[in-house]
Amino acid sequence: MKLQDVTEFSYAALWSSYLDEVEVYLKRMNATDEERLDVYEWVNEGNDFMNNGDYIYKEDGSPADYITALRLFGELRKEKLKEKKMKEFNYELFKTSLENANRAILGLKRSEPGSRFRMETCVNKESVKIYVINKGKVTRIITITGPDIEIENKSESEGEL
Repeated sequence: MKLQDVTEFSYAALWSSYLDEVEVYLKRMNATDEERLDVYEWVNEGNDFMNNGDYIYKEDGSPADYITALRLFGELRKEKLKEKKMKEFNYELFKTSLENANRAILGLKRSEPGSRFRMETCVNKESVKIYVINKGKVTRIITITGPDIEIENKSESEGEL
């Protein structure tokens, strides 16, 4: 066995032990599913669940654990996470989605001159939706994410506007 193998084994054992501690903590705190996901994301980023990133301290002067801080300042943290996700928004993929959606509408307009089209974008997704409308009803929803296209056909009763 090489030193590297021992080190990797030791690291795996330590990580497993640490995750066991996280589970005990989550049970003790009666964490919700959302809080559990937040804690695991926090830990996977290399942080300690017994600390928080907002420098929130308890009355005794020690750092508040992650869930306590989250519960105290949950809305503020949600806004920070939302901002972080917006920074991670893939603008190149969004640009490709928009370009492909424009091409799709041009092609559809040639083949279906009696149809009209509505394009919709989302706040934190790079996809673009095209609603194909015939006689006041949505007949298809085309979702374009970069080079990928997904088409959902609507029945006559579903397509009411």
